[in-house]
Amino acid sequence: MRQRSQTPPPNPLPIDQTVVHGQPGDPFSRPQVRHSGVAPSHFRDLSESELLMLAMQHSEVIRSLGVRVLSSPQSVTTAYDPAIRASDPFFGPAAALAEFDSQLASSLTTQNNDRVFNNATLGGEVQELLQDYVELDSTWSRRNVWGTQFDARSIYTYDSNNRSGNRFPSYWESQIELGVRQPLLRGAGREFNMIAGPNAQPGFNFSNGIWIARINTKISQTDFDIALRDHFLDLYTAYWELQRQYAAYHAAVQARDVAYRIWQTVLSKKQSGLTGGEAYKEAQSRATYYRYVREVQTALGGGDGSTGLYSSERTLRRLIGLPPNTGELLRPTDSPAAARFEFDLHTSIGKALACRSELCRQRLELQNRNLRLIAAKNFLLPQLDLIGRTRVRGFGDDLDGDGGRFASATDDLLSLDHQEWQFGVEMGVSPQRRQAKAAVRNATLELQRERAVLLEQERAIAFEVEEAIAEIESAYLTLQSSMARVEAGSQRLKSSEALYAAGKIQLEFLIDATEELVQSRTQLAVDRSRYSLSLVRLSRTTGTLLSDVGVHSSHCCPE
Repeated sequence: MRQRSQTPPPNPLPIDQTVVHGQPGDPFSRPQVRHSGVAPSHFRDLSESELLMLAMQHSEVIRSLGVRVLSSPQSVTTAYDPAIRASDPFFGPAAALAEFDSQLASSLTTQNNDRVFNNATLGGEVQELLQDYVELDSTWSRRNVWGTQFDARSIYTYDSNNRSGNRFPSYWESQIELGVRQPLLRGAGREFNMIAGPNAQPGFNFSNGIWIARINTKISQTDFDIALRDHFLDLYTAYWELQRQYAAYHAAVQARDVAYRIWQTVLSKKQSGLTGGEAYKEAQSRATYYRYVREVQTALGGGDGSTGLYSSERTLRRLIGLPPNTGELLRPTDSPAAARFEFDLHTSIGKALACRSELCRQRLELQNRNLRLIAAKNFLLPQLDLIGRTRVRGFGDDLDGDGGRFASATDDLLSLDHQEWQFGVEMGVSPQRRQAKAAVRNATLELQRERAVLLEQERAIAFEVEEAIAEIESAYLTLQSSMARVEAGSQRLKSSEALYAAGKIQLEFLIDATEELVQSRTQLAVDRSRYSLSLVRLSRTTGTLLSDVGVHSSHCCPE
């Protein structure tokens, strides 16, 4: 396969052999469109390891044999998808953690009031109230993973007014208070808050829970692994398809050369007036030659339902991410597998159950649904919160001054003379709890569904493994038969050529021997590709394809 094909013999009748100009390996040379009239002349040898390396270097978008990037770009998998999911500002892990971040708030307001009261008592013993008022309010709050809510608040106020009963024309008041609210039933506990997050409601998907967000991120990474694994399978499929196309092309070229020699022999006899050079034999041999010329053209450009070497090469280029017009034709260098491989069914099924990405994804979904059921059951409990608050106040003529009592609001605050506290319990419950019960029922059904799907997936994969192993055995047996057929066909053609030269057999037998050898070589190429691909497909079926080629992602297959 690594040797260049022989140059076809000159054609007595003109056939399009147009040469497209351009420098090999130059992506900026004149665009080249290869067709069946242009025989390959410049090659770039490509091994399996280089194939995977190039694909990884150019795989920001995971390409597939079914073109979707134009018709539905949103469905295309890219290398950015897991990171996009992980950095989602609403449903990603960071967003879930943000629900437990500290919150700071502060406000500063000033007022100038000029009010007239009909009743002086309401105005503080003045008919017309003149007031300057300033308030500085700062608050810190935070909720922890146990559901406990903490808050701290400081308030500073300045009030200057003309009320007759004032001790000071203006005064400062300061206060600092601390509060706590601890759920005892609904919303309590680290498990619930890690699953559902703060402010969760029954029936919702708890998308803001830390554990749920992390599982969803792992699911996104597993989806990427599945797309990458299938991309590698497409790469191997295209690689061995191109290998098969090269073998079919070389077989057609060899058949064309043999047919040309036969035609020239018959033509020479016809020109010399010898037996065997009859006009119908010359026409028959000439027609056979041009039939194989067409076979060569079809092997290159496609036709009759086949893709052709050039089309297969373009497909491989697209999957790798190489530009289409480089002036070089990709040529596989690794030989197809020929040795016999045997696999134990039970061992392979066990490996597939542990390593298949689809099962890993479904198990993550099962964990997700189980956590949602746990959170849903929490809403069946009544709300029972323990609350507490303490406060310290300060009062003074100035915010910070010297003198007697109440000269400084800050000193009065620090003296701790004016302490207040509050302690209590709050309770709330919906006696019928219809929404909560519906949420539990729905979460239970979803969990049962995902569990049933997992069991069915495991059954399906067991059948897939059995089918893949059977395909390997069948492909190997047909490969052995094809190899024996090619060997017998080669011996038959060699013997037929000698017998025809000696005049012992008719031309038809020689042509038939040539056709038999071409068909057997073409079928051998198909069977070789089939056997090599069957081994790759088993690796894909057992879930070890990525690790087998040395790509390590978030795959859950144990080392």
